[in-house]
Amino acid sequence: MKETKDSSQRLTKAEKSWILYDVANSAFIMIVTATIPIYFRSLAEGSGMSGTSATSLWGSATSISILILALLSPVLGAIADYENMKKKIFTIFFVIAIAGGFLFTFAPGWLSFLIFFIISRIGYAACNIFYDAMLIDVTTDERMDRVSSWGYAMGYIGGSTIPFVISIAVLLIMGMDNPAAVKFSVVITSVWWLIFSIPI
Repeated sequence: MKETKDSSQRLTKAEKSWILYDVANSAFIMIVTATIPIYFRSLAEGSGMSGTSATSLWGSATSISILILALLSPVLGAIADYENMKKKIFTIFFVIAIAGGFLFTFAPGWLSFLIFFIISRIGYAACNIFYDAMLIDVTTDERMDRVSSWGYAMGYIGGSTIPFVISIAVLLIMGMDNPAAVKFSVVITSVWWLIFSIPI
């Protein structure tokens, strides 16, 4: 992934690829924060669960995914650094994240939805660990802050805005309580994530 760099202001191919992944994955966290919890609540309430219980379960699922990742991270980080396998492990968790995203979108019930959501959330967070670690492989120490800032900016402007606006438009047109609209918005996000991850 390392390539010859100079002191010019032009971004290298490796730097652009790294930045584009921020554009890719920023869309996922927006959907998870804004629309997926609402959909899960309606799914759980449809099976007879109270709204309070649904909200509690959602919080527990998020906490479980964070706990599992916290336990895995030190081991994965050590393996990745020692064996120079950052990109390989990143790819494994990327596949897990995308697969989990598609699966929880079409889960038949709230329990399977939560299981696939946890899997996808772990994959997403693990990808970010190795994505951040790749920065030292794609640029120089002098350019690191600049490239990192570009990643944050492009992720916010592109990934957090475009697919999110499309998703909200779909939800407003089809109805916020329409399962098909929510599924469509998640599929759009997943496809966006997948496409903009190709360069890295």
